[in-house]
Amino acid sequence: MLRITVAVALVASFSIPLLTNAMVIELGAPDTRAHTFKSISRNMLADRQKRTGAEHETQRVSPEAPKGGQGPTVPLRLSAILEGSWDRVDGYVSFPRTYDDIGRLEVLLRGFATVQGMELDEYVVPEWDRNVFYINPDQSDPAEVPRLVAAVERESAYQPTPGDDYEIFRNDADVINACTGDSFCTIQVVQYAELREDGRDYSNYPDGAAQVVVYLVVTYGGDLVSAAVDIYDENQEFERTDFLYVGDELEFYAQAFNIDEPDTIYLIDYMSPRTLTENFILERTYYRPGHDYQDPDLPAEFDADVQPIQFLLEGARDDDASKGVIYAYAGPYGLGFDWEGLPGFVFQSSFEPPAPDFAPTQKQLGKPKTIR
Repeated sequence: MLRITVAVALVASFSIPLLTNAMVIELGAPDTRAHTFKSISRNMLADRQKRTGAEHETQRVSPEAPKGGQGPTVPLRLSAILEGSWDRVDGYVSFPRTYDDIGRLEVLLRGFATVQGMELDEYVVPEWDRNVFYINPDQSDPAEVPRLVAAVERESAYQPTPGDDYEIFRNDADVINACTGDSFCTIQVVQYAELREDGRDYSNYPDGAAQVVVYLVVTYGGDLVSAAVDIYDENQEFERTDFLYVGDELEFYAQAFNIDEPDTIYLIDYMSPRTLTENFILERTYYRPGHDYQDPDLPAEFDADVQPIQFLLEGARDDDASKGVIYAYAGPYGLGFDWEGLPGFVFQSSFEPPAPDFAPTQKQLGKPKTIR
C-alpha cells in the first residue's frame, strides 16, 4: 500500500495557507485494469486557450457580482502557498489514483482561476460549492449513467460584452437572456475532448476525430446555457469555433497530472464516444458513483466514497529563453475528508433514477442541428 504524507491546516474554512498538521493518505492497491492513456503537451493546451485570452492572467472575481448561491451547502474556501512569480495560478480539486504502467496521478475533479490571498504567495479559490460536473449521454435511457467531466472555471462573473474573449457567445440569444442585467454566469472550460461532426470524414485525423477545447456557459444555479468548441484540424491547427449540435459525437477523457511531469497532462480513456441527442445533458451536482449507480466504465473495485479529496495549485509563467511556459505545482494537500464526506452531512446525493417518461430540459449539450 502506497503511503503519501502531506500536510493540511485544520481550519473551519478548509483554507491551507499554513501547513501544520501531518496527514497520511493511503492509496491502496494500484489500478490494474487495462487503460488507454494519452499524454498531451501542457504548452499546447495553454496556447490553444490563449487564443481566446482564457489563460492570460489570474482572473479576479468581480466585486459587483453576487456570490454564493451555487449549491445547497456552504461553499468551501481553498488556499495554499506557491512560491515564485507566476502569470497565472489555477487551483484544482483532485483525488489520487495509481496505475501499474504509469504510477501515481492526480485525477482532476474541478479547476478554478485563483485570486491572491493575504499571505505572501498565497492563492485562493474563494468558493467551491462542493459539486462537480457530469455529462449524462441520454437521461431517458436507464442504461446510461452520469460521467465525470473535469472542467476549469475561467470566468466567474461572465456577461457578454463587445470585444470580450468569447465572440461566439455575444450574439447567442440563450446567453444574452441568461447572463445579462442582474444575472451573471460562469464559463467552464474542458481542456481536451474529441469531436466527430455528423457527416464529416475523419480518416485523415490521427485520433480519428478532431481535438477540441469545450467552453460551457453555466448559470450560478448550475444550469447549462450554451456550449461551444474550438475545433482543430488533422494537423492540430485551429480551424474554427462552433456550437455543439445534436448528431455530433463527443468523447471526454479523465484528465490527470503527474506532479513530477508538470509539462504534461494525462488523458485517461474513460468512456466511449457518445452522440449528442436532445437528452444529452450537463449537470453540476454531487453523486456517489458505485452507490447511486454502477458505472460499467469504472474498475469493479473502484469505490468513489473512499477517495481522499485533495487541493493543489498549478503556476504558469512565460519563459522568454525557451519561448515556452514554465509550470510548477504546490501540493497536493489532503483536505481531511473523502468523497463520501464531501457534503459534510448537510445534504444527500441528488441522484434520481431515470424516469421512463422524459421531457428534455434546457440543459441539453447540443443545439438542434437545423441551426448549424
